[in-house]
Amino acid sequence: LDIELEATVLQRVFTTIDVDRTGLVSVQELEKALSEPIVRRILVELAATLCERCGSVAKAFEDIGEIEPGSMSTMDKVTLPVEAIGSRVVQPPRPPLSTVGEAYSSTGQAYVTEEKLLKLLRQLKVLDTLTEPTALMLHTSLKPFTVEDFVRRLQTEHREAEEETRRRKEDDDRREKEHKRALERSMRVDSHS
Repeated sequence: LDIELEATVLQRVFTTIDVDRTGLVSVQELEKALSEPIVRRILVELAATLCERCGSVAKAFEDIGEIEPGSMSTMDKVTLPVEAIGSRVVQPPRPPLSTVGEAYSSTGQAYVTEEKLLKLLRQLKVLDTLTEPTALMLHTSLKPFTVEDFVRRLQTEHREAEEETRRRKEDDDRREKEHKRALERSMRVDSHS
């Protein structure tokens, strides 16, 4: 790659990718960093589909019995432990999955396995638009995570995408108004000449 970066930018990129803070970038960390924009797009589309079908992401998971009704319904409760680095949102490091048996989070919830994610996506009836290989890539990029983590991440990505769309529309509207004002001023000047 013929890319020139300042040392501070390069260090920030490296630190962002080196999630486990070993001073080395593993193949898994690099794959995860490179797949993040793809993963975000998939999550945004998945969340939009669930909102369209069920009214909200939380409601979709409530309907299949994966979360308690009302436990995650409001967007105010969406507070993932993420830190913004530039314009990119990076998940902080999490403990590794156990290689024996089922692994659990610090709250005692089981982490979602590949099989569990595929089952969830089938129950949500989204495997028709989301292929199994894409679902498995999603799992690899997000793991380890609980069902609640997944719901929160979907809610967060959906909310951020909607906010980006709203900001873009406001910017477009503002530019259009400025353009109209400039045209009106121009026409007034021309009519006075």
